[in-house]
Amino acid sequence: MNKYNGWFILLILLLSAGCQNGGGGGETADQLVKDGWTAYASKSYRAAANDFNQAISMNGSLTDAYNGAGWSYAQLSVLDTSVIKFTAGRAHDSTVTEINAGLGIVDNALKSYAQSIQSAGSVLQKNPAWTFSRDNSVNWCDLQVLLAEDFYALSMYDSSLTHVKTLNASFTADVSTFAGQKLLSQEIELLRAMYGS
Repeated sequence: MNKYNGWFILLILLLSAGCQNGGGGGETADQLVKDGWTAYASKSYRAAANDFNQAISMNGSLTDAYNGAGWSYAQLSVLDTSVIKFTAGRAHDSTVTEINAGLGIVDNALKSYAQSIQSAGSVLQKNPAWTFSRDNSVNWCDLQVLLAEDFYALSMYDSSLTHVKTLNASFTADVSTFAGQKLLSQEIELLRAMYGS
């Protein structure tokens, strides 16, 4: 009888240890990041954000988990949380172009144009032909439109025009005049419809 109690206690201990480690279905932080990107690719942004957040809670040094969470929250239009995640990721590694691109896009949406210029500009400076590895429909063209809009919003029309001309070299306007500024604004809207993220 005592022998059976010993086996029973050992079995309970093994089962409880398995539960504490996530059991047979437990996932590592790295696997959760992979799962998050899979969910992101299928446009399941809420599930993706959950996976990335779980990964962060397990291993707070995984820069790509913050990156994924930032992009997921951006897709969900939870922009303040997106900024928090991107900023935390950038604190771990300020050279990740995807984080800076995401921050540029979100800051533009939040009308934080100077910050958007800084983040998006750093991406194009590092890689003028940048493409988001998780969604190649988001690329350097989106950032050029973004920068044109950012500079326009700050009344820096010459800089805005420079970014417009990277996408449409034939566009011309005298941006020192109100009429030229209006033409520039219209061109930015056209480019946003073509390329905007």
